[in-house]
Amino acid sequence: MAIANRLYYGLGIEKNCDSAYEYYETVAEPALLSKHVGYRFPKFNTSFIYEDERDSTSISLEENMEDIITYQKYHAETGDATSLYVVAQYYLVKTNPDYEKAREYAEKAAESDIPGGLAILGHLHLHGLGGLEESHALARQYFSKAASKDSELGHYGLGLIYYHGLDNEDPDEHVALNHFQQAAKKDLAEANYYVGKILLEQGNDQVSAKAYFLKALKFNHLGAMFELGRMAKRHFSCKEATEYMKAVAEKNSLVIEVMKTADSAFKQSPEKSLINYLFLADLGISEAQCIAAKMIRSHPQGKKNLELELWLLAAKQAKVEAANIYLENNPEKSAALYKEAYLAGNPKAAFKLGYMYQKGIGVSKV
Repeated sequence: MAIANRLYYGLGIEKNCDSAYEYYETVAEPALLSKHVGYRFPKFNTSFIYEDERDSTSISLEENMEDIITYQKYHAETGDATSLYVVAQYYLVKTNPDYEKAREYAEKAAESDIPGGLAILGHLHLHGLGGLEESHALARQYFSKAASKDSELGHYGLGLIYYHGLDNEDPDEHVALNHFQQAAKKDLAEANYYVGKILLEQGNDQVSAKAYFLKALKFNHLGAMFELGRMAKRHFSCKEATEYMKAVAEKNSLVIEVMKTADSAFKQSPEKSLINYLFLADLGISEAQCIAAKMIRSHPQGKKNLELELWLLAAKQAKVEAANIYLENNPEKSAALYKEAYLAGNPKAAFKLGYMYQKGIGVSKV
């Protein structure tokens, strides 16, 4: 990633977007595997909390969900079936899943025929989690029952069964596509990703495939970012393609672990923390560049030249981050920053700006 970063921005070396893209793609593929993209339970559904439409990236689930789940648990203990499902889903998809707890609450929800509870049991059987046997046949039964109640999670599960040829079935893209499309109608990111993937594999509707990937991108779906990067490289621009691949590569397990180490050492061992942030800054991680610059500024022997260099590096990437901050309280300023980033070739900014025009947020609705 350090070489890709230098090639992309021309840092001490001649700019070469094509080479930068190849390096980022090499790192991005393992990042997808480490996240089990395309073969997992969908991310947490916050629609039961928020009635208004909003970008999921503005919701810090890990910071706020504990209080919400405490409230949902209270209702679950009184026998509220919907709350039982919500709590089961939380335990299944949180950073450190508790599959036994997910099973406990899902089974109670399934007793009341809650589709989401049935789908979670299907997922647990699909992978043999939570003390349940791995059984594609049982997974299919639960998914089918949930789908019969128009559950997007049930349709998504059946899509997985048919797409991957599980339960002694030969893969059937046609049937899988139908189930994924049913789930995608309810804005399920994983389903949108699969619809785009199948359309892309069939090779006859790349425009629609891109549209589905963009819907999944709304929820920061890594697989969608990866596919959009490859499509952009083939058909549009190297800069847009590289931005997508860079975003995926930054989710590599090494980057995440080093960031955790830097964060945890911030107070107890600032020098150790700074070393890790500088390592990440060299990889092109803008957040690390900003933190390292602030730490150098506050250090009694801080080097002003290094601090300035870090701020300048971060500035190349910071417009989208700044626009995200302005979005809630100053949408006009946010839209202006997204436009600047879009004109510089940032694909995230293009999507955000399109959404703002669609909804009339900070700009005239079109």
